[in-house]
Formats: sequence, structure tokens, C-alpha cells
Amino acid sequence: MTSKVTLEDIIERVVIDKNDCWNWQGAKIKGYGSIRVNMKHFYVHRLTWILTNGEISDGLYACHKCDNPACCNPRHIFLGTQRENMIDSSKKGRHWKANRKFCDKGHEFNEENTYLFRGNKQCKVCNNIASRKYRKTEKYIKSRDDRKIKNK
Repeated sequence: MTSKVTLEDIIERVVIDKNDCWNWQGAKIKGYGSIRVNMKHFYVHRLTWILTNGEISDGLYACHKCDNPACCNPRHIFLGTQRENMIDSSKKGRHWKANRKFCDKGHEFNEENTYLFRGNKQCKVCNNIASRKYRKTEKYIKSRDDRKIKNK
């Protein structure tokens, strides 16, 4: 698959910065280095991982430790699932919702009204409203009644 490109070919097209990021100087898609090999598109950071560490299993992403999409330094890349990548971005404050001051319904995210769930801010007011609404549904009432019967 990558028989026509080597790590040396890639290194020729990068500029190394003070953070040791290998910044791709070729084509980019949404900030990520892009290259064609054997008529197939590759993101350069994935390709450098493959060239230095081997194939990437299905379902895994090549994620950036450095948070620099143009970087293709394999030492700055780790493999993870989509969920792990989103949690990583949330912890680093890069997730698109990480710096929000208000929830979708306009409630302020503050100490009293905010909790973290899977690395994302959640509004306690909205959660309470949704919980009360769910407890009125037939599905909840039936499951509650079924639990009562089992416990007798």
C-alpha cells in the first residue's frame, strides 16, 4: 500500500518547529497533511504512523498528542478510538463545546449547575428537566411497575 513512499520522502516535505512538530508543507485538508500514494488518499500523520509502526487496525484513529493537525511526527501520534480522541480533546479544552459558557437552553455553566460526563460539560438544570420528563413516559412507568412486581 505504501510501497512508493518512504519516511524520508515525507521528511523532505516538512518543517520541524521548536516543539519538534513535523509540519507538513504539502497539500492539506482541514489543516491535516494530505498525500496520494498509488492513487489512494492518505492523511500524512496516519502514513508516518504506518511507516514507523505498522498498519492501523480498523476502528482506530491516529490522534495528535501535540494538537497540531499539520504535524506528522510519529512520536506525536497515538492510536485511539473516536471516543478516546474526543475525551482527549475535551480534557485539553480543544473540543468545540469545551469553552462554552451556556448550555443549549441558555443555562449558565457554573460550579452549581455543571458536571462532567465522559469529559463533556453537562447542565444539571437540563438534566433534571429531562429526567422528570422521562419519568412520565409509559416506558419508564412500565419498567418501574415491572421492578415493583419482581421485588414483591
